[in-house]
Amino acid sequence: MESVHSYSYQFEGLVNRERFEEFLATLKSTVLRAKGFIPFEDGTHLFQYTPTNFTFNKLDWSVSSSKIVLIGTSIDKEKIGQSIKECEVIKVNN
Repeated sequence: MESVHSYSYQFEGLVNRERFEEFLATLKSTVLRAKGFIPFEDGTHLFQYTPTNFTFNKLDWSVSSSKIVLIGTSIDKEKIGQSIKECEVIKVNN
């Protein structure tokens, strides 16, 4: 029997929603549940995930940190962390 592990990720910038949804499509075989707060460009959303469904609900209030937690089996923490980081939008100051 595989053991269950968790992984949390603290966002450093805004998240590109399209890229994040593409990332979610890669999780079905290993992540059983995920939830947290995601900073999209239109505001922070409460995120909830199961292998058959995911939802984003825009918040009417602010949160002190934007972070998600993933729970599953055979989680490659380095790979998942890099994949999430690639969803973040890099803002360049001119």
